[in-house]
Amino acid sequence: LPAAAQPPPFNVGPWRVQPATHKVTGKRVSVWSADKKSPDMYRMGPASRERPLEILKAEVRVMRLVCHE
Repeated sequence: LPAAAQPPPFNVGPWRVQPATHKVTGKRVSVWSADKKSPDMYRMGPASRERPLEILKAEVRVMRLVCHE
């Protein structure tokens, strides 16, 4: 069967969401990325610009704990 067509990448605020396929499981996943130097980030105030980065750091810490249990 032909692979399902993947949707095009799109933006959500400063985030870029791209479709991808997990290398091991073959499942469809979404890759979220944020460019610290993008125009969207510069339009935010300094405190607002740091908030997404702090959230990402906290989520990575949680995932690291969960994956190592």
